[in-house]
Amino acid sequence: AGVLCFLALGTTLHAAVYARWFLGDPLTFLLRYQLAYTGLMGLLGFLVFKSSVGRRALCSRASGKPSTDPEQGPDEKQRGLLARMRSIIGAREMPWLTALFMGPLAYSFSLFGVWSICAERLAVSLAEQTRIAMGLGIASAFGRVILGGLADAAPKRYRRLGWELCCAAGLLIFHLGFALLEWDQRRYLSLALWAHSVGYGGVLALAPAALRTYFPSKDLGLVYGLLYQCLAVSFTLFNRSAEPVLTCSGRECFQRWFRTAGVVNLVCLLWATARCLRAAQPGAQEKQKLDGWASDEVGI
Repeated sequence: AGVLCFLALGTTLHAAVYARWFLGDPLTFLLRYQLAYTGLMGLLGFLVFKSSVGRRALCSRASGKPSTDPEQGPDEKQRGLLARMRSIIGAREMPWLTALFMGPLAYSFSLFGVWSICAERLAVSLAEQTRIAMGLGIASAFGRVILGGLADAAPKRYRRLGWELCCAAGLLIFHLGFALLEWDQRRYLSLALWAHSVGYGGVLALAPAALRTYFPSKDLGLVYGLLYQCLAVSFTLFNRSAEPVLTCSGRECFQRWFRTAGVVNLVCLLWATARCLRAAQPGAQEKQKLDGWASDEVGI
């Protein structure tokens, strides 16, 4: 969550740099800025890994690396991979996680590339667009810290319920944004986009805890890969459906797109509410021990 928070805040930083210096000489400044920023971050990473903290992290990682069997042939490895994929796809929680990645999260990825076109069709001023861009990263980081922190703060006995409630809260914040867009798209565009960014950050921060609980550690990379492949498919559909007519202007350009995404999010919100009710039932606390939610190793 910490890494993702810095990633979200980096979005705000780049938006501020773009608004302050980028508009004058785009191509030349972009090349210089990217070279300087990449070099600075590379130097910072080098210093971190050369420090005592970095060396200890690398040593602990190396000492905990599982040993491999040199006699295991490629056929056995392939069968093992196929068995792992079947186990992941058939997991009880996989449909729910897939719905989150293909619904609200895929919409958010598409929104980050579409919102400026929507703002332009709504005749939003350049100053307001800059404020929106700078607020998206801050709102996303806020959602990661608040919802992720609240889920972590849940007592061990109610850890799964805490996760489910925070996930439902993130989807509810998403839906508040859709409600604002339906009410008055032009007036509440900034608030709606920031609400979507808060919900996106919160849901994305909660995903690792569920993956860590329901899947073996060795399969986390494969699970993430499958989920993001599903996200890529849905992201492409969202992007394709968001293409407005060239002569279109006003709220009609993206109204149907927002409504469709809102319906998808509403389905996920109702699903999340049902999961909260199940997690709050008597006996659910004992069941979470079997699922692994009560382990001290589970955290956001």
